Amino acid sequence: VPPAWYQLRWVQALALLLLAVLVVLAMRWRMRRGQMRELLLQQKVLARTAELSQANARLAQLAGEDVLTGLYNRRRAFERLEELHAWRQRMPGSDCVVLLDLDHFKQINDRYGHLGGDAVLRSVGHLVCSQLRTIDVAARYGGEELLLVLIDTTLEQGRLVCERLAQALRELRVP
Repeated sequence: VPPAWYQLRWVQALALLLLAVLVVLAMRWRMRRGQMRELLLQQKVLARTAELSQANARLAQLAGEDVLTGLYNRRRAFERLEELHAWRQRMPGSDCVVLLDLDHFKQINDRYGHLGGDAVLRSVGHLVCSQLRTIDVAARYGGEELLLVLIDTTLEQGRLVCERLAQALRELRVP
């Protein structure tokens, strides 16, 4: 009796070859799927890393910014002063440091309340920023005190800036 067709050697060899091809194709499919998952995961990691970098940059900005005035806070101002001091060790020059105090600010708070005082501080902060150069440093030093560092400015130039700033402050109207 001749053997059944599935018992023939060439049929068995062909079946083994077909099985091997199917195994290889299945392995390639799984590897490709794994690579696609890895690529998607890498994209997610990159996106999250970018988000974290932006959040960290924003936190660093907020950590050095006075929320009310938009100026540097005292800590960031001192950091900038240290940087400037280190810079001046290498590159001599003249800078002008100004401590600005708003006169009778307590009366504004007493008369208009703290919200009125906050409005004044906000307006003064915007005014100071508009009057100074971008390289200059403006910071809230205390309650109603501001610290200004005028970079590459002589004493005479600093006096002129202060006069211009004082005039602008006199003309400032806060609703």
